[in-house]
Amino acid sequence: MAQQILDYVWVNDDCEIEYDSISSTIIYTTLEQIPPIEQNNKLIKSVYICKNPFKSYIDLIVFCEVYDINYMCQPPQIILNEQNKRREFDIYMKENISDHFKITQYYQSDKLFFKQHKELCKYMNIDLFSKPNEYSLYCKKEDAYNLVWVTRYVLYMIYNDFDITLTELKLIPNADSDIIQNMNSMDMSCIDELMDGISF
Repeated sequence: MAQQILDYVWVNDDCEIEYDSISSTIIYTTLEQIPPIEQNNKLIKSVYICKNPFKSYIDLIVFCEVYDINYMCQPPQIILNEQNKRREFDIYMKENISDHFKITQYYQSDKLFFKQHKELCKYMNIDLFSKPNEYSLYCKKEDAYNLVWVTRYVLYMIYNDFDITLTELKLIPNADSDIIQNMNSMDMSCIDELMDGISF
């Protein structure tokens, strides 16, 4: 019987990535089907899924939100974790009327695996514009928070045995005008790479 591996990925109270792998004999294909898991009085609930480039074609990365469970109440209360960073992110997003954003993540590393990062994300249907110690993507506003953390997770997995430090994260609204500006300022050899890294 075929088994599917679900890599549950979430952001902990220290704003660090955690993950746990669950094997299932049920093959899940949609977000709504993914069951939550419980760890240390916390409910880990899926909000975004994509193909897992590190495992088989049926396996998934499951990005999750963290909820606190209060068992002192009956029935138990489930409350969004106070340290959840999506709240701050959503406040920033609501202040911008743009529907599309450019996300650029800068990082420092001893090794250069930026091409591998681009290819693995492409397998997940996430198109990146990559260069050493920096990558960018263009996305809809509602997908931005999930994609920030999923692409970071892939980056960490690639650099698992090497030092890597995330530095600045830039969110730029009005992505359409940003694309035009990039094309006007870049030489022709860079345009193919830019267009290859854009997905709407």
